[in-house]
Amino acid sequence: MLVENIINSNHDQTINYINIHPSPVLDKLTVDMEDFDSLTIYDTLGNLIVKKNENIIDLTLLSTGIYFVTINNNKGFKTTKKIIKK
Repeated sequence: MLVENIINSNHDQTINYINIHPSPVLDKLTVDMEDFDSLTIYDTLGNLIVKKNENIIDLTLLSTGIYFVTINNNKGFKTTKKIIKK
């Protein structure tokens, strides 16, 4: 589980809460974040795998490996985190 505060240097404001779970993920990835808007998932080569406006994503069909999740909120903040798919 990954929980942290994220600071956007453009606005000097903080996203108070982000929780990405489970880690590693077997089937469904859940993102809990203040003012969640969307997420995108990329493979290690930078290929876009998933783009959704939902905070629960079914990753059952993804191959085992490392992926990067970019999470956006509706205030213009974004962060990218690494996830492991089992």
